[in-house]
Amino acid sequence: MKIIKTDFDGLLILQINVFNYERGMHFQLPPFACDKLVYVSKGKICDKVVDLRKASDTYKKCFTIELDDEQGKLLYIPKGFAHGFTSLSDECIVNYAQNACYSMEHDCGVASDSSELDWNLNNPIRSGRDLNFETVNEFKSPF
Repeated sequence: MKIIKTDFDGLLILQINVFNYERGMHFQLPPFACDKLVYVSKGKICDKVVDLRKASDTYKKCFTIELDDEQGKLLYIPKGFAHGFTSLSDECIVNYAQNACYSMEHDCGVASDSSELDWNLNNPIRSGRDLNFETVNEFKSPF
């Protein structure tokens, strides 16, 4: 995975060069929690969000959608949701626009394999960081 730097603080571009790469489930803790707008400018992904808002009717529920460079869909993800995706093509460019700057101290996540939704993946490629997150049930949500 390659992170492409831009002059825009709220824009992050990820380049993935391998099929079956799983990223997430990430979010930022308050006061740096942020809304995200995600789209794919190259390739195809399965995007996944998990609701971490304790007072929500959909708390700990998951949602998936396929995003690709042909349909031009954008996914809006509000504060209080964890976000991740899996690459469904050998080459992907995933773009994030968010309304808060990145804060390393507030960067957090939950284990992508802890949610009730099955990604239907055989041996996905995950980063060491993503493997060490708490499960959704263990995470004490501030949202």
